[in-house]
Amino acid sequence: MPGAKKFAQFWGVLRSISVKGIEAESKRPVKLILMGDVEAALNYAGKLLGRSVTQESDLSVDDIEFYDLSTHSQPPPESDSVIPVIANSSLDDKAFAGWADRLLDRQPDRTLALARKFPGLRPAACSRLIKETALVNSEVAMMSALPGVLPWTAALLSVSSVSDIVILSKNQAMMLLRLAAAYRMPLDTCSRSPEMMPLLGNAFGWRAIARELIAVVPDGIGLAIKGAIAYAGTVALGKALQAYYQNGTPITSREVNRYYQNAMIGARKVVPEILQNLRRRKKVRVKS
Repeated sequence: MPGAKKFAQFWGVLRSISVKGIEAESKRPVKLILMGDVEAALNYAGKLLGRSVTQESDLSVDDIEFYDLSTHSQPPPESDSVIPVIANSSLDDKAFAGWADRLLDRQPDRTLALARKFPGLRPAACSRLIKETALVNSEVAMMSALPGVLPWTAALLSVSSVSDIVILSKNQAMMLLRLAAAYRMPLDTCSRSPEMMPLLGNAFGWRAIARELIAVVPDGIGLAIKGAIAYAGTVALGKALQAYYQNGTPITSREVNRYYQNAMIGARKVVPEILQNLRRRKKVRVKS
């Protein structure tokens, strides 16, 4: 009954996730104050809301407020729920994407809430969430493989005592729920179970591939391959879910494979850096 045992373990992992915590994070109060001329503010608001905004009266709804600096001596102060934004020029789509990234850089704790409230910020916020999860999973996958390559590291790695599939699956499930929250989807297990089921097959499948590869290639390369598979698999899953939540149409296996192949290109760039950081950290621990 190994399959049933793994299935039960997987659902145990999902039940351990705080859905209420993710929901609270996504519903955190936040308002954007657009400061500048009216035309620029209308342009910003339209891109943030994903719809046409043509009248100044539309700038005081949907968690957006217009603040005319020509009639005020100074801008409103930033607070836990208020974010002032200077809208001093109209932005095309490319410029808006860069602006969105900079805004999220400034507000890492409010990224999910901003994505939920403002459709225009969802692409940047979800890409950030997917990449962060992929980087963590890549590191987890390589750390869990280190004791098999370098036995002396077993005593240094707490993750080695926990099945890496549990950690990877939990991280991916949390990513799934955060992406769903960004698109205002229900977060209960029943509603999200159609998307969660593929996690089981994907996670165990990626682990099996990684285990086979790491056994037949040199040590360092094997670790890098395992990290790359975890990274690309997480990105492919995240991109597929994002497309599904955005468009409402099921993703084909061909599309998932395309996401995976594209993610592998990115993995070749980031995994060597992760591996180098892991080796550096292990040296520091041994010296101490």
